[in-house]
Amino acid sequence: MVDVTASVAARITRTEVRRSLRAVAGNRTKVAIMALVLLFVFGPFTAVGLFFLPEAGEQVAAGALSDVGGVSVGEIATGATALVWLGLTLTATGRTATARGDVDEPACLLISTSTRSVAAGLIGTELALYALTLLPFVALFAGAFAYGAGSVVPLAVALVVVALLLVTSIPVGFVVGLAIRHLLTTYEPVARYKRALFVLFWGAYFGAVMTDWFDRIVAVLFERLANSPFGWPGELLLFAVPGYTPRTVALVGTALVVGIGLPLVLVASTAMATRHWFADEASADESTANVSSSGRLDALFAGVGDRALRAVAVTTLRRAKRAPIKMLYVVYPLFGFLAFIQEIIKTGTVSPVIAVVLCGYVVWASGALLTLNVLGDHGRTLPTLLTTSVSGRQAVGGMIIAAVLVVAPLAAVLSAALGLASPLPPRETAFLVAATVFGAVATPAIATGIGALFPRFGSVRVSSNREAVMPSKSAFVTYTLVLVAPIAAALVLYTDSAGVVAGIASAVVTFVTPLEVTISAGVVTAIAWLTAVLGVSSPVLSFGYAARAFDRFTLE
Repeated sequence: MVDVTASVAARITRTEVRRSLRAVAGNRTKVAIMALVLLFVFGPFTAVGLFFLPEAGEQVAAGALSDVGGVSVGEIATGATALVWLGLTLTATGRTATARGDVDEPACLLISTSTRSVAAGLIGTELALYALTLLPFVALFAGAFAYGAGSVVPLAVALVVVALLLVTSIPVGFVVGLAIRHLLTTYEPVARYKRALFVLFWGAYFGAVMTDWFDRIVAVLFERLANSPFGWPGELLLFAVPGYTPRTVALVGTALVVGIGLPLVLVASTAMATRHWFADEASADESTANVSSSGRLDALFAGVGDRALRAVAVTTLRRAKRAPIKMLYVVYPLFGFLAFIQEIIKTGTVSPVIAVVLCGYVVWASGALLTLNVLGDHGRTLPTLLTTSVSGRQAVGGMIIAAVLVVAPLAAVLSAALGLASPLPPRETAFLVAATVFGAVATPAIATGIGALFPRFGSVRVSSNREAVMPSKSAFVTYTLVLVAPIAAALVLYTDSAGVVAGIASAVVTFVTPLEVTISAGVVTAIAWLTAVLGVSSPVLSFGYAARAFDRFTLE
């Protein structure tokens, strides 16, 4: 029976790992992003590590490095090991709660084999994927340290420690993640507010990061967990440090945790998987809530346009409320502003540059939120909508009104708060608020034409187990350029820097091409005026194009 379970689990692991690798390799955009991350994020980090680790290994081998900042090498090894174990467990918990805990084709898999085999196979999948990701970097850094130390022992013990951490943390994360997923999907009081809980969790996480509470928590955990069972595997690293002998209790405790604790966790994973995978999902009756929500939306749009336009606006907002994950892409640029937000929290003030940049993001997000895919966002209802009497002006206009209703008040409040918190004079603060609100009203209309020019009807994978219809990459890039170009043109005209821009452009053209081209300041000024005029008129032009595209659209 054990052999059968192990064989089936291994087959599930091989299949899932192969599918995961194919999903990554088959997505050129994801491959390109991963390559850029490896090059620009891990590249410098790896280069610095490979530069300093051989020297550190040489000093450790010579006994010249006994402590770092007053903390002994032993405490660093065990404390860091405990933090790594905790981090791996938390990431495994998150992955299981959001993706890995959802069995693909459960009606087939859970009937054709035992739950124990499926649970073991999914745990094995996570172990394999984590190992493929982490072990190459660990081997590279540990190898550099071992090279400096003149011994292969650091490399060997580092790989053993990482293997122990993976084997013990991933199953624990799987059990905890399944328990969290069970609460979020089967218990109605929790399932009803899972979106709010999700927002609250990430809000607390980013709040802790930006207020330095995260660093404080990590420091406390490092100190408290260094001598706990979580840090015991780190004692093995001391075999590579001359003059240090691992504690016997830590080595014996590590063996007991792996030998006794791991089987217990695997049994718990089977029990938790059986309880979760065969349970009925919470099915709260939302009919009353939907009727109430629809009535409030109808009242909100009362007197705005005709009936068809109001119906499209209400449907757009209701669709966004039911599937907020499709708007997740608007949040991604916020990760680039975390440093700005952290500075605001630390200093308690907002610099004028940060205020303008954040207001610019609000303007960009206003158009990207609901109107950057005016055809594809209707999904399977598009054929029905095309056969009705709803015109393109009504369909596109309804989506614009829905977007403006959401973003315009938010833009006014955020821009006013940023302006008042910054040292901007009252006059410039008022201008910032007016410009932000105007942009928030204009950009939804600008986005409609670009979305109609580059529509996307097929769904894309937003997370490992969720798909949604999102705007195309061409629409994103074009929309961003259409917003940036008039702003750049206005800056050139306002600062009277046409001569400087002409000189730079001439130098670039001469460098890139074999021709010696001289661009005059008059040409740059004319292009800037033309771009500014087109930018001002782009909301009307874009709306008109989107309405005509809707009226002329035919299903193949």
